[in-house]
Amino acid sequence: MAKLELDRPEIDLSVDRLELDNEAKKLLETLAVGDGIAEEVSSALKALLWEDEADMGRVFRAWVRMGQPAQKVLSQILEINGGTVSNYMRGIRVTLGIPIQTRTSIRYSKTSILKFRRRVNGNDALQKHLDNLLFEIESIVSDANVVAEEEAGNQRRTGDLIELAESTQVLNCIYAFSYRHYISHPAVEPGDLSPRFWIKVGSTTAGIAQRMTQHRQSAVTVLPEHPVLLGVWEVVNGDVQEIEKRIHRHLVDVDFRRSTSARSGRDNEWFMVTLEAISSTASILGLREVGVADFM
Repeated sequence: MAKLELDRPEIDLSVDRLELDNEAKKLLETLAVGDGIAEEVSSALKALLWEDEADMGRVFRAWVRMGQPAQKVLSQILEINGGTVSNYMRGIRVTLGIPIQTRTSIRYSKTSILKFRRRVNGNDALQKHLDNLLFEIESIVSDANVVAEEEAGNQRRTGDLIELAESTQVLNCIYAFSYRHYISHPAVEPGDLSPRFWIKVGSTTAGIAQRMTQHRQSAVTVLPEHPVLLGVWEVVNGDVQEIEKRIHRHLVDVDFRRSTSARSGRDNEWFMVTLEAISSTASILGLREVGVADFM
């Protein structure tokens, strides 16, 4: 993936640069956090995020060093999937009390915060802060106003992705969709880079707009919700249906659970999977990413 040409000095974003040298200390001292976070907790949070050796730490260090650029810039520079960067940034912002777009976005930080909480030992104040955040996230799940706002946001994302695919006349494509209920209640599994929830992975040769209309008209579901389009990837070369089968096989091979129809007993197109895993598989197979939903 080509890196962005930035009018900035060359910056070392290596994972190895974890030490809190003078440059790092100065950057962390000037990084503003939420007003309700005590100085002791703030310092500990920023230090732990900086020293994190996983991708979440890489995202945090690059974000701080580069003056808090947009998610798209970080994704291209670090060569990490945009949806994954978005998930990490959401967790970082909520953890530090930095405002994000909507209250509904807070709940999508749960996976990152849970993992971060597991790495925190011996600091009672820090553990209490993270526990309070997780409690707040759980309370949002049952808030009727937030649910309505979330449903509206999901439909907006779906419309944006359909419009993007239609504007570039994409017909042969792989797509992924789910429902608000599934997205709002993700599973947290060790090693997941993003939330794992039920996602349908399908294909079409007639364009995504027509296919989503068919899903809305013929869906058999206990959920009184519209389907939420999560991602579209264009099949530039090859048979669409065969590539769909290859993606399904790969997801099973790397231990993502596949749903089985209660009526027929046959495997279907629903997987308990991460959006990042689907996007990564599509990239491996040479598909062109048309768009992936951003829940920032």
